[in-house]
Amino acid sequence: MPFPAAALERQRARGRMQRQLALDFISAYIAQHGWAPTVREVAAALEVDVSTAHVHIRNLADAGAIVKGGGPRMIRVNAGGSIRVP
Repeated sequence: MPFPAAALERQRARGRMQRQLALDFISAYIAQHGWAPTVREVAAALEVDVSTAHVHIRNLADAGAIVKGGGPRMIRVNAGGSIRVP
């Protein structure tokens, strides 16, 4: 049985909302502390598990909203004003 279209759209909207919350949290955390939060801190702020936070961070990076470095706390929010969360 196929997944109902309305349920699928609700799931997508929830994902977009959580990615926006992740971006807002990361931006605020960097502004307050001067460095990026850990993935665990993002997960705690969103009340999701760490793997879900990883997915949101990866999606934000793929969309160009953030730039990830190669180590811990190496997230930078792209400048330029408004970013449309995918």
